[in-house]
Amino acid sequence: MKKEKFKRVRVLCREDSLRDVLAVLLSGNFKSEVPAAKNEAALDFRRVEGDDPYEKPIKRLSSVAKYAGWKYTLPEKKQDLPQDFDSKTEEIYNKYKKFKRDKQLLLEQREECEEGKKRIRLFSGLPVDIQALTECEFVKARFGHMPKDCLKRLLEIHKDDPYIEFFKSYESETDCWGIYLVPRSDFERVDSVFASMLFEPINIPSASGEAEKVEEQIDKNIEILNRQILEAEALEEYYFKLHFEFCNSLYHTLVNESEKFEILKSGLLNNNSYILCGLLPLSTKDETEQRLKEIDGAFYTESETVKICLLYTSDAADEAR
Repeated sequence: MKKEKFKRVRVLCREDSLRDVLAVLLSGNFKSEVPAAKNEAALDFRRVEGDDPYEKPIKRLSSVAKYAGWKYTLPEKKQDLPQDFDSKTEEIYNKYKKFKRDKQLLLEQREECEEGKKRIRLFSGLPVDIQALTECEFVKARFGHMPKDCLKRLLEIHKDDPYIEFFKSYESETDCWGIYLVPRSDFERVDSVFASMLFEPINIPSASGEAEKVEEQIDKNIEILNRQILEAEALEEYYFKLHFEFCNSLYHTLVNESEKFEILKSGLLNNNSYILCGLLPLSTKDETEQRLKEIDGAFYTESETVKICLLYTSDAADEAR
């Protein structure tokens, strides 16, 4: 934290000189204040209204930078703001969203395949065609797992029920994985019996063949998805490399314009005249005053000196811009 002396100043300017005045004030680390409108109200001055038109595109470009892994750096040469900055920003932002959405879809598909592969391994001990089993017309197949002690009780209680049977494929210290079959005409009763014994169903990937064959098919799908992900990443990298300099320059220009707008928003307006009030650091006051006097249609006045505690120095502010 640093205490710095400021001069309270007021600048009156015409609309045709406003952009030059704002640029000079911003470079001098001018800190805007809302002017006391008592005298100005009699002259029919009013507050400048409206939302910051640069806020949204700045956020858009920040999102693009975060996704692309960019760090915007201050360009060597300042660029003028293009008239179509809004549409240009939207175009790049929409491209970024498409990249993100397409890649996320591929990653989710790969994750689903990998999870399916883990699940199918739990049933590799079943010497049956999984797809043929799931497509049986009169029998429903339920894949899942349940605690060992529950399975033991289930088989004891329902030992005389021909429809209560569990075919194990894998077991851990606590649980058994496997399958039970139930006629479609009696599935509600049998399902409720297994559910009462804490049976948890597991969705199995749709593929033909025994578990080992299904796993091979999943591996092939994962290989295809990995290639598609690499291709998507290469396309992203090429696009973002092509557009970095433009986005970097546009971002800093928009930030600069947004800071000017904040100064303007604290000012007063009457027809084509503006009053801008605020504080100038003593360290930049003389140079700023001289530059303002060189602008046709700009009038500068100053009053008392004040001391303000700052969280950062003016050099840090320049670097941020």
